[in-house]
Amino acid sequence: MDNSIAYKLAQLPQSALFVGIDSHKRQHTVCVLDQRVQVLAKFRITNLRPGFNDLLQRCETLRQQAGVDVCLFAIEPAAHYWRNLAYFLADHNQVFRLINPFTLKRQRDGNDLQRRKNDYRDAHMAAELLREGKYTWTSLPQGAYAELRQLHLTYQRLVTDYARLKLHLTRALDQLFPEFLTVCKAVDSATALSILRCGLAPAQIAALSQQEFVTHVRQQHDGRRLMVKKVYAVHALAGQSAGSGAAATALVNDVVLLTQHLVFVQRQRQCAEDQLVAAFAGFSESSYLRSIEGLGSLNGAGLLADIGDIRQYSSCKQLPKLAGVVPTQSQSADHSSARTPMSKKGRPLLRLVTHRAVVSLVRHNTVFKAYVQRLTTRAGGHTPLTKREAMGAAMNKLLRIVYSLLHGQQMFDAKKALAA
Repeated sequence: MDNSIAYKLAQLPQSALFVGIDSHKRQHTVCVLDQRVQVLAKFRITNLRPGFNDLLQRCETLRQQAGVDVCLFAIEPAAHYWRNLAYFLADHNQVFRLINPFTLKRQRDGNDLQRRKNDYRDAHMAAELLREGKYTWTSLPQGAYAELRQLHLTYQRLVTDYARLKLHLTRALDQLFPEFLTVCKAVDSATALSILRCGLAPAQIAALSQQEFVTHVRQQHDGRRLMVKKVYAVHALAGQSAGSGAAATALVNDVVLLTQHLVFVQRQRQCAEDQLVAAFAGFSESSYLRSIEGLGSLNGAGLLADIGDIRQYSSCKQLPKLAGVVPTQSQSADHSSARTPMSKKGRPLLRLVTHRAVVSLVRHNTVFKAYVQRLTTRAGGHTPLTKREAMGAAMNKLLRIVYSLLHGQQMFDAKKALAA
């Protein structure tokens, strides 16, 4: 069926109860509706195994009383609090669907102009939207795919923490010793970290001789090559630093603590990266993804972690939609917008990994490099795309290629990719 609502309604059994669940950290709110949208029960359950068991027992009792065949669960996903319940329902062969929180909010506000908001109302609306076919499917990762996704989430969290720490360290140096960043542009380089670990303010560095300062830095160095010329340059600039002398001791302490934290997170990130790449190598799909020149194991692992088992998808159009990189149309009467930005309605992490992969591919893969160049310089009645728009189109193309490789269990062929 072309009509998605009609298709979704066709998947629902004729005789069922609709159980709406508004998930939270400590407890979930439940509302049970029948086919005529009559409320049969409202109650709360704890977000623990006894609460889950209580939910199934109550729903089974209501199902028998109503004389229907099955209970269908509609969950409004809130952060990660819904996952344990979803896995519990899946383990007990219960059918559940997710309700988009944005759809639920707009429907709730549209039905009640007073815009009342409470947990029971949200649970009721979730059940009602399920009954109307306005739900989304989800496939919970299992086994090795679940492990890979969690490894990738851990790695991405450490990458984010690392970037945040670098910003904090740069902010502290801007106040304490702004000239330092003109010499060591990479604040996380081995030489820069060795200098910062010394815990010296610019005035203290200037009070030392050049050789004494180098000795202090060598004591903090981890054995790799020390860029002595940069150490000399830092020493030369310390005497004429524009950094504020106010709170210099506290700023030095902040810099040392941030440096130690940065080094620690750097090691954790490397450990998480090694585990992620090792887990990715254990998948049969890894050989197909690594056949794409310039993709790399890290980007390939990120794509597979968010996509999961390719057998759950039936079309190559589903992956761009899952990532939220499909163009959105804006048209009214005689007006049609020339801009078609990404929908950004899918998984943000998959979108981030896809963009990161395309940046690498445009540099190292002749197919993607030629594709982006063709889109930005095309003529003959076609408006050339900007570089950003072309990168978005390349993201869409990459996901379609990934689907073809994984679904067909084949290696990357540059000729086929150029023809697509």
